[in-house]
Amino acid sequence: MMKYSSLVVAALLLTLPIPSRAQGAEYAGTQVMTVLGNTLDMSEAVSLNLSAVDFWIPSDGTRIVFAYLGPSWNVTEYFWLSPQIGYAGGWTVDGADAFILALSGGASLGPVDFYTGANWIGNSAGGDYFGVYRARYGLPSHAHLGLQAEQVNRVTMFGPHVSLTKDKWTGEFGYYVDVGHSPNRHAFRITNTVSL
Repeated sequence: MMKYSSLVVAALLLTLPIPSRAQGAEYAGTQVMTVLGNTLDMSEAVSLNLSAVDFWIPSDGTRIVFAYLGPSWNVTEYFWLSPQIGYAGGWTVDGADAFILALSGGASLGPVDFYTGANWIGNSAGGDYFGVYRARYGLPSHAHLGLQAEQVNRVTMFGPHVSLTKDKWTGEFGYYVDVGHSPNRHAFRITNTVSL
């Protein structure tokens, strides 16, 4: 029963009104993200991470592919850091590729975990900042509720998400509103993550 009530609460939280949605925000299309990742443990505190991300907006054909490689260090039982290098295929408006220098970190405090990732994406036009900031609360039955914000230079989008993990798969559904465009935009995102 707790499993179903957690999912119902999560679904209700996703329907809460967000002010900019009511103020004429444009729908930016549903976003579909697929993440594949693998971790190779080097020692008790250090691992090597490899991940690939496919970001796709079917309604306008936007597709960006990311790849990351780097170590992860468990600084304490509750805190980790990971410097990474990467590649962004199709990052610029004209579809050019770019390289990535990234630093991410996270902390876990009981059922609550935090994540932040700072990416500098260099390209022929100079570079862009891409940041991800997330807080999640773990519910019984492998579900999470959380808030996430993403930033590309001065444009930020944020919103709630709910996820469910089963073995090595995590499915997530989120709703995001961005600020920095005129008019503001909003989008749904479906994410499938598989740990290999």
